[in-house]
Amino acid sequence: MKYADGFSNLWASGIVMASYALAVTFYILLTKKHELGTINALWSGGGTVIIAVIGITLFNEETTLAKLIGISLIIAGIYGLNSNGHRSRRVIGGE
Repeated sequence: MKYADGFSNLWASGIVMASYALAVTFYILLTKKHELGTINALWSGGGTVIIAVIGITLFNEETTLAKLIGISLIIAGIYGLNSNGHRSRRVIGGE
């Protein structure tokens, strides 16, 4: 959005709108097969991490220890939500 310059740059604005449409499409597809609460938490946390990393790499935003710890904690939370605490079960002598 920063490159869209308040939607005055048409190419960048088109990319922003197409990206939003793609994101909503993926969100809808994911909610059909997974729990809504988990997907919503993953979606918002993952989006926050992606935007923070883009800000640091593309726009030279300040990288602080607090920011890196926050990003790490979000990633750990995403991992924790995806793990579900399930372990694979081995059935001895069964199918």
